[in-house]
Amino acid sequence: LDLMPRYIKSFDGGRNLLELRYRFYTQTAADFYQREILTGPVPDERTMDFGLGDFNSHTVGATWQWNRTESTRWTFSLDYSLRSDDLATYYGLVGYRWTF
Repeated sequence: LDLMPRYIKSFDGGRNLLELRYRFYTQTAADFYQREILTGPVPDERTMDFGLGDFNSHTVGATWQWNRTESTRWTFSLDYSLRSDDLATYYGLVGYRWTF
């Protein structure tokens, strides 16, 4: 399940754009995922990669786009994600676009 409602608002005749977002994501474990590898017969395919286990996550974020001129744009973005397995992550973006 993946739900991502967003709110987008433009300002100053479209020169500035604000996006606020929330994402809920849920994932079931891969068939060959094991939380622990125990002794005994080892299956042909197996992984302990926690990214392939089951979890839920909540992410909130915001993006600001500033169209400085018709050919240039700055983008600033920041997100925070918290997973049910206690993995918390911040990630961001700073971008510059120049069209010619």
